[in-house]
Amino acid sequence: MPLFSLVIPTLRRPDTLQYSLATLLRQPRREVEIIVQNNGDDLATRRLVERVGDERVRHCSSDRVLAMCENWERALDSCRGEWIIFIGDDDGLLPDACAALSALDGLDDYELVSWTPFIYLWPQYDDERRRNRIEAEVDSVFRLRRVSSDDFLARFYRFEEHYSRLPMIYNSFVRRSLIERVRARHGKYFLGSLADVTSGIVNASACETFVRSTRPLSISGVSRHSTGHNTWNRPGASIVQQQFERDFPLLGGADSAMWNFELAIANEMQVLHGEVLDGDDRFRIDDERLVRHVVGAINNRPDLYDQTLAVVEAMIDRHGIPREEVPIPPRVERSAVVPVGEYPLGPRRSRLVVDGDEAGLANIDDAAQFSVRLLPAPDTAEWEEEAAALPVVSTEPLSFAAEAGGERALVEGWSESESWGTWGVGRESRIRFALAEANGGRRRLALNYRVIAAQNADPLLVQCASDGEVIDRWTLGPANHRGQLTIDLPATAARLEAAVELTFTVDNPRSPAELGLGADTRQLGIGLEELRVVA
Repeated sequence: MPLFSLVIPTLRRPDTLQYSLATLLRQPRREVEIIVQNNGDDLATRRLVERVGDERVRHCSSDRVLAMCENWERALDSCRGEWIIFIGDDDGLLPDACAALSALDGLDDYELVSWTPFIYLWPQYDDERRRNRIEAEVDSVFRLRRVSSDDFLARFYRFEEHYSRLPMIYNSFVRRSLIERVRARHGKYFLGSLADVTSGIVNASACETFVRSTRPLSISGVSRHSTGHNTWNRPGASIVQQQFERDFPLLGGADSAMWNFELAIANEMQVLHGEVLDGDDRFRIDDERLVRHVVGAINNRPDLYDQTLAVVEAMIDRHGIPREEVPIPPRVERSAVVPVGEYPLGPRRSRLVVDGDEAGLANIDDAAQFSVRLLPAPDTAEWEEEAAALPVVSTEPLSFAAEAGGERALVEGWSESESWGTWGVGRESRIRFALAEANGGRRRLALNYRVIAAQNADPLLVQCASDGEVIDRWTLGPANHRGQLTIDLPATAARLEAAVELTFTVDNPRSPAELGLGADTRQLGIGLEELRVVA
C-alpha cells in the first residue's frame, strides 16, 4: 500500500493540469499513488494521463459532470494511502513534499499536518500587474507547532482567522484514520458545497490537536481556470447560474447573496455548525461580527461595491445593529500591488515577491521547483516547546511573536501570532498575565504596538481597561502607527497572587482589503509586539 495518495480533481483543464501533474510526478517513486479524478470524463484529460505513462498515476472519471463535493468524494473512494492530500489542477506540490513529511519525527499521535502555501499567479492572471509572480512569506527556520483545534475553530468562527488558515485537505496532509472516522459519522467526508473550505472545519473538528508547519509543502496557483477566483474574486466576474448550481448546489441560486464570497463561506460555517460542531455555542456566528467581516472585504470586488453595501445595510437593519457600529469604507477602485522584492517581517521571516519572468518561470511546475530553493532543508524541522501556564510580565520584554511566551497571554480577539507579534481582530481583544514578584510593586507597563499605517483611513480609537475600569484611551494613525504606550495598572489589577486581564476595545477596526492594501479581510485593530514593566 502506498504511503501517500496525491489527488487532482479536474474539470476540462488539461492546459494547467499537465504542469500540476508534473509536480506530483517529482515525488518519491515507490511510496506514492497519484489519482486524477476526471469530472465528466473529458477526452483531452484522459489522453494527457495516458501519455504520462507512469504506473503510479490512475485515471478515474465520472460519466457526467458532478458537483464539486460529489466529484471529490468519488476521488476519495479511490485513495489507498495513509496520508492524503488534494491538489487543484492549477496548484502544485513542492518537489520534496512527501519526502519532507516522511522525515518528520513525532507525528505518530497526529492525523493532520497543515501549512500556508506559497502563491503563484499564472501568466494569464487577470490583473496584469501581478502576472507570473510568486508571493510568499518565507520562514528561515522549519518549525512544527501543536495547535488546539477548538481554540482555532473558535477564532475562525469569530472571524479572527482567515479561511485560508483552515487545515484544509488542500493545504494539509490528512491521515486516512481521520477521514474514515468522519465518514463513519456523516456518511461522507466532503460536506456542504465548498469542498476545500468545509474540509478544514471538518478536519479540525475531528481531532483535538493538529500540527502547523512553518515550511510549506505546496504552492497554490491562481489561473484563468481557478474556480473560486473566477466565481467570486475576479473583478468583473459574473456567476453563470447553471454552472453555479451545478458546482455548488447547496448554496442557492446565483440570484441569492451567495455571489458574495464572505457570505458564501459564512453559509458553509453555519451549516457545519449544526451538522459537525453540534451547535456548540463556542462556534456560533455573531451577527455583528459577520457584518463587519463582510464590510472588511467590500473593496475586494469594487465592481460589486454597491450591491455589497445594499446587502450590508439590509443585514444591519435585520439584526438591529447600530449603524455607527459599522463604519463603511469608501470605494477603492483598484487595490495596491506590492512591488517585487523582499520585505522583512521579523528576525527570521520575510515577505517575498518574485518576478516570474526574471526568474524564468512559465507555469506551476517551474514555480514549485523555484520555491523549494527558498526554504530550509526538510531534515531541519524542530518542534516548539509545549506552552506553560500563565505568562509572567517583568522588566524583561514579553514578546507576542510566534513561538514566544506572550502567545499564552492571548485570551480572545487575537489572530494567530506572526513573526513580529499578533493582531487584534474585531472590536474587543483580551490578554491575561501575571506580574513578576521582582517588580517591587511597580504597576506601570510599556506596550510596544503597531496599527495599519494607511493615509486613506481615520485613526484607530483604542481603549484599554481592566476589571471594567478604563485605564487610558489613544488615537493611533499614520503619524504614530508604531511606538510605545504606557499603561498604569489600577491597584486592584496589580496583585501578585492574581491574574491581570486587560481588554482592548477598538471603535473602528479595518481590514487591509477595505483600504486597498491586499486581500486580507480580517478587521484589524491594535497589534501587540512586546509588554514589560517599567519604572
